[in-house]
Amino acid sequence: MEIDKILIMLLRFDGNDANFLSAESRRKFERLIILLMRVKYNIRYCDSLECNCQPETSIRELLEDENLAQFLKGYELERFAPKEKNLYELLQNIHN
Repeated sequence: MEIDKILIMLLRFDGNDANFLSAESRRKFERLIILLMRVKYNIRYCDSLECNCQPETSIRELLEDENLAQFLKGYELERFAPKEKNLYELLQNIHN
């Protein structure tokens, strides 16, 4: 699944379904969108793919929030990405 489709899905949730998240999880949801844009446009602070400053690392850290994880697991992706079961699983495996 290309990153544009993921971003469109998340932006559709923003202002609608995402309103049911706690304030902290909501901030993490918004941060997730920003980090995905960094992946899309390859905005990085260093060249090391193992570095903690990489957006993929930050995305995985955000997914540790139980409320955000449950929210993302609620969206099945069969027609978009058959390999992944839901948006949460897709984001866990994201890479550039």
